[in-house]
Amino acid sequence: MSWKDELKKLTGKKTFILCVGNEMKGDDALGRYVYDNIATDRKLFAGEMPENYISKIRKVDPDVIVIVDAIDFNERPGEIIFSNIEELEGSSLSTHSISLTVMAKMLPGIKILLLGVQPKALEFGQKMSVEVKLGGKQIIEVLNNLN
Repeated sequence: MSWKDELKKLTGKKTFILCVGNEMKGDDALGRYVYDNIATDRKLFAGEMPENYISKIRKVDPDVIVIVDAIDFNERPGEIIFSNIEELEGSSLSTHSISLTVMAKMLPGIKILLLGVQPKALEFGQKMSVEVKLGGKQIIEVLNNLN
């Protein structure tokens, strides 16, 4: 089943979109790009420290949190991964992986999923690559069609 089909299964659930990343580090700006282009009130841009927003997330009381981030999973730039965060624990896929796994432990009972795009470049001062922007557009399209 494709990541799009898996994501569409969230239709009707109380889903919160948590976008993370550093806007100044090339493809790590993906989270901000998605945040700025999705039409939902249940979203937050948390920069590089999503665990600092635990209380805000708890107030929303979501069934599911989808974390959007640039994820290095050894694929071609722009490829998309959608996975349960527990399956990724202990890996170094995300530039924020320590923060994400810590955050997951602080939100027991909430399903946490990671939606990422393989980055091309994460250097400070770079712009987002075309490949990652295209992946981001695909994510935005699907997220904007969830109810």
